[in-house]
Amino acid sequence: MIIDCQSHVFDPRWLAYLESRTSDPRASRTSQGWEFVLGPLRLKLQPDATDPIAKLRAMDVAGVEIALISSNLPGPHTYGADGVHMAAQMHDWLAETVAEHPDRFVFVCTPPMHDIEAALAEIDRCVATHDARAVQLYSHINGVRPDASEFEPFWAAMATAGLPVVLHPHIPVFERDLAGRQMSVGLGMRFEDTIILTHLIMSGLLDRHPDLQIVCPHLGGTLPFFAGQIDHQAMVLKRGADHITQAPSEYLNQVFYDCAAPWSPALSLCLDVIGATRLVFASDHPWIQPRLIAEMIDAMNISASDRALVLSGNARQLFRIP
Repeated sequence: MIIDCQSHVFDPRWLAYLESRTSDPRASRTSQGWEFVLGPLRLKLQPDATDPIAKLRAMDVAGVEIALISSNLPGPHTYGADGVHMAAQMHDWLAETVAEHPDRFVFVCTPPMHDIEAALAEIDRCVATHDARAVQLYSHINGVRPDASEFEPFWAAMATAGLPVVLHPHIPVFERDLAGRQMSVGLGMRFEDTIILTHLIMSGLLDRHPDLQIVCPHLGGTLPFFAGQIDHQAMVLKRGADHITQAPSEYLNQVFYDCAAPWSPALSLCLDVIGATRLVFASDHPWIQPRLIAEMIDAMNISASDRALVLSGNARQLFRIP
């Protein structure tokens, strides 16, 4: 069995809303399909991204039985005055897709984090109404990292509820350094993964809330590779260690990591640094075909028990999937 812990749905009604906007974020129709516009970033949508049946076909090819599905970029915090309303609307549209295929899809909530009170209310509504099993949190909220003090009520609520928080990169704050080479996603967002998890660790969040369940996407960005350097900076040179009680790398085993990174050496490193008990299968579909991730894991020289944990065992327990 395989459970895909990161898969995205692009409802045509949401795209129509973005097309109607006169300021960023926007969407436009081109001869090649839909394209997102956010500042200098132009992001072309995959041709079948709006079709849940196409997603099910891709899952079937890879042997994926269940996918956790969520909306994707741009996040509701970028919509200005429309953000709170559109988050609720997007969730209701997403719930329709889950209801049509309840044995295949699991609902993930993406709250309007620019308004914490509204975000918490929307999370409660999604849990009660749509059986949300996780919350998707972007790497920054209009440039503010989620370790800022204003987000503490969110973290306290998630720790109390035992609701997993699935991190996701947003448009890099250093986007203008990347757009000219079209590296905003391939490079910039991997550093967004790295930066947000490092922020959360160094802020002392995991000391204040040790029971938090956090999933970092794309094998933790570059953090498994740089962990030793960050340890040295924090523990030997005493830079940034004011809020933590142990070396930054020690916190890596309090976090889960998804495998939505189609390169086996990166997965091997993550297995060596973190171990199979903290890895979950993910594809980031429609951007990556789940078959590529399934074939990569199948080719890895790991034990059958570790393979079972990565493919479904860890996710089943984390997201309460029977």
